[in-house]
Amino acid sequence: MVKFSQQFTFATTIALIILGAIDLPKTQAASLYLGLSKYVENIQINNNSNLEEIASSPKLITRQDNTKENIQLSHAEEINKNIADRYHGLIEENTDQIGLIEAQKILKEQSLLEKIHPDDGEQNDQEILAFLDQNSPWIGEMLGEGQANKQMPKSILYSLILLFGVWSIPTLNYLIKTFIFGEEGIVEDLQDKFGNPKVPEGTIFLHERAFKELEQIAKQVERINLEKFGNAEFLLFVKIKQSIEKGKKEYQLLSDRAELLKVAIAAQSSFLRIEQTELRFRSRNQQEFYQFVIDSLNQDLDKAKFRDKIKRKLAEIIPLLNTEKGRDALQSYLKEIDKISEHKLGLKLLSLFKKYQLADFTILKRVSDIVNQLQGYDLLAAKNLVTLAINDYEIFEKLAPIIGVSESENSPETYANILQYIGLIYRHEKSYEKFKQLLETIKKWQKPYKTITMIRKEYKASEYRLPKEFSQEIPGINIYKKYEKFLENN
Repeated sequence: MVKFSQQFTFATTIALIILGAIDLPKTQAASLYLGLSKYVENIQINNNSNLEEIASSPKLITRQDNTKENIQLSHAEEINKNIADRYHGLIEENTDQIGLIEAQKILKEQSLLEKIHPDDGEQNDQEILAFLDQNSPWIGEMLGEGQANKQMPKSILYSLILLFGVWSIPTLNYLIKTFIFGEEGIVEDLQDKFGNPKVPEGTIFLHERAFKELEQIAKQVERINLEKFGNAEFLLFVKIKQSIEKGKKEYQLLSDRAELLKVAIAAQSSFLRIEQTELRFRSRNQQEFYQFVIDSLNQDLDKAKFRDKIKRKLAEIIPLLNTEKGRDALQSYLKEIDKISEHKLGLKLLSLFKKYQLADFTILKRVSDIVNQLQGYDLLAAKNLVTLAINDYEIFEKLAPIIGVSESENSPETYANILQYIGLIYRHEKSYEKFKQLLETIKKWQKPYKTITMIRKEYKASEYRLPKEFSQEIPGINIYKKYEKFLENN
């Protein structure tokens, strides 16, 4: 309502200024009288009333003659009387109302109008009135031909039009919004009586709380989400990893083989040092220690027990060795075994090498070189790597029993699949950890999402008057749809 009052006050002030502060010469005053007297009579203004009470202005009409005298008349009766006496006989009692310009022409033709040289302001007034007379036929229609005595003067009508134009549009909008479409407006009242029921306040509160929670989690999801997660090759790796985590036999076997090759590549230097030590230092006590290691590996002990057992045996053997160089060699041998055991499948791989008597550990260097070549290959399809497997097929055949490839599976396609998965691991394993974090965050997002979808499903637009919040897009919904299938597999 404050805005409404400000608009009304501003518009009314403008109208009063227009009505009360126009300087008019005698001729314009006379013409104004011709139209205004009937209007005043029609609205039953008492003879004792003055123009101040009509227009709320202390000076309605002023004039400037050739002697530059300024005369201000404050009462309507005095104005009417003076003008009527002076121009008695010139105005027929029952004449129709005429415009200001036409009235001046008549007075001049009768030689009763002083030859006044209006200043620029008065000339502009006449030009404006003439323009309105010529270019506003719709105003003439409002005044009505033959009914001018019963209509208000044009000057007042123009002021009212201005007042209505300034005031009506924003006010009308305010009234429509408040009293028709507002929360307690006519439309709302009719809907309460005859329309669908509102959604309960408690349900709206629950929807709002879930929506805010979704917004917060969606921001976290956006931060974690990487452009790489949409990469087809990365998504292939995710599919394989999730299949392995689910324990699918085919993928589990692929994982074991790839992991053994990874350990062989990572610990290749340790394997080479062990091989060199066994070939160079071959005293009876030293060979006894090598055999003890093999026997312990076959017992499939856990890492801690295996290390402890090997250390105790080495403590027995060291005093029996004759040279310092021989003692240092066995201590270095034990350190390399410790390094291998740090890998998840390290001891198992060492046991397999001993079991199948693979003495040439240099082939591990060649496998490492092959894996490095994968950086330049498209890993979306294993068939792209078949040629690479064929070129070094002899090496893969030697590794076949160690990595668990049976004779029936021994083919370039089998090794191409293993190489594909190893390549994907090196490219995407770090990003996969981030992806798992993303999936966990989306799982948290699912809870408020289910609340919102349940509410919106229960309260349909065809049965209830829904608040605008019920039609808002759910934050994070696009990312959820993108990774929904991975949530089901996770």
